[in-house]
Amino acid sequence: MTLPSPRPIRAALLRRLGAALFLLTAVGGGSASPVVAQDRGRDATPPQRVTLVAVGVPLQTALEGLIDRTRIALVYDNALVAGRTAFCRAERESVERALACVLRGTGLDYARLSSGTYTLFAQPEAVPRWGGLAGEVVDAETGAPLAGAHVVLVVAAEGEPSGTAANEAGRFALAPLLPGPRRLVVTHVGYRQTDVVVRVEPDATDRVAVAMEPQPVLSAPL
Repeated sequence: MTLPSPRPIRAALLRRLGAALFLLTAVGGGSASPVVAQDRGRDATPPQRVTLVAVGVPLQTALEGLIDRTRIALVYDNALVAGRTAFCRAERESVERALACVLRGTGLDYARLSSGTYTLFAQPEAVPRWGGLAGEVVDAETGAPLAGAHVVLVVAAEGEPSGTAANEAGRFALAPLLPGPRRLVVTHVGYRQTDVVVRVEPDATDRVAVAMEPQPVLSAPL
């Protein structure tokens, strides 16, 4: 007695469920020709749900797999997807949510035209929302302002100041700064180095007070 192969049985089951199931794990190059989805001689109605796993594959490979399995009409420029990688896991998602999953983290997005065709485009870069810091450096024991104290921003990003010095009133300002947690190192002759961790908020200037502990200055005997 010859048992039927499990592959036709599984394929028939998936057709009944209306799901497209595929796994992409190999890392390799995609086709060099422009991609326009066609009917391919099958039912042109995309399946209701899509399950896919794309693990570190070229974006073009993942898109071609999605096109092949769902018959989605998708148009894009090969130069737009070149060098981009897809990391996606979608379980029984709609075609649009599966496409969004494939594009997540690639810097690309999609739009659906009135004809029903999908097209890809590069997402515009968001304009950074800068913040700033202002503060005062004082003697921890007397509260006297420490003029000339050096305030250094650890790991300054492009466009940010690397540091500054406190004025005669012990005050300083650092701007513009990208939002997020930042570390300041404050030094002054005769005082212990003070490290301060602050959080910069977007569109705001946060204030910080730095109190430095005196430290004797050792010098060689004359």
